[in-house]
Amino acid sequence: LLRKALGCITINSTVGLSAILEGCPTKVCGNAFYDFEGLSYPKKLQFFWREAHAYKPNHILVCNFKKYLLQTNQFNGNFYKNFFLDK
Repeated sequence: LLRKALGCITINSTVGLSAILEGCPTKVCGNAFYDFEGLSYPKKLQFFWREAHAYKPNHILVCNFKKYLLQTNQFNGNFYKNFFLDK
């Protein structure tokens, strides 16, 4: 769903991070560790409705952020798949 979504609005859910990783414009309305410019939409919610289509997360920043998370404090996997890091 996120790959085809026009945008994602969240409070602080992991769905927001998943959306960012898929390249989906994401507006965070609460406090989330991934809520910073380059990853999430930086302006107020009222502007997101009109500008989401023109905003994309910074691909290089997203890749580096994902790499950082995998190396420092996240396990690569989800509820449906079990991955182990060999790197």
